[in-house]
Amino acid sequence: MLARGPFVRIMTFVIIAVVVAMMALIYARWATIREPSSAVVILGDQTHNGATIEVKRGKNTWSAVLNDDNHFETPILLDPGRYVIKVTHKNNVLVSDDFIVESLRGCQYVLPPAVEIIGPPAATRDVQVTLEKENPSPHENSNQELTLSLAQGYHKTAYLSPGEYRATASQDGRVISRDVFTVQRYHPLTVKLGQATDH
Repeated sequence: MLARGPFVRIMTFVIIAVVVAMMALIYARWATIREPSSAVVILGDQTHNGATIEVKRGKNTWSAVLNDDNHFETPILLDPGRYVIKVTHKNNVLVSDDFIVESLRGCQYVLPPAVEIIGPPAATRDVQVTLEKENPSPHENSNQELTLSLAQGYHKTAYLSPGEYRATASQDGRVISRDVFTVQRYHPLTVKLGQATDH
């Protein structure tokens, strides 16, 4: 019959050796596999369905698409550094910027809602539309100019930050409609100039 003392000592040594080996393996993987420590977050809404996101740094590119699966919001995990971002929706560039992320500190971009603008029934030629925001913030451009053409069916998408707007439509220098509407995030909006507004 074997003595229990030497057997216990041997098994204790084996267990310690296995634990040390496992810890060494975990440390080796931690030291060699780098995980992103920051992110850029793009926040949209249902009006941005299909918007494409492209983030670049040197020869590396990260891409994503906003859709119902990600609730029109997505983070892109990144290492600290300087990057270039471009967000495109229906051939319109919504964001074109360079940015810096630091470790454990990311950044975010909130996309302005897409608003469908439809020309007034009186339109027979190109219509110039001025969109004026009430009480814009200091960094915002208070006015936006659009041209609605017959070739586009007098229809265009405008990207407007939330708030109250006045739309003035002119044709050949003559005002043919004036409208007031409100833009809200998560509330798709179609503005039919010279008609009722659909929410």
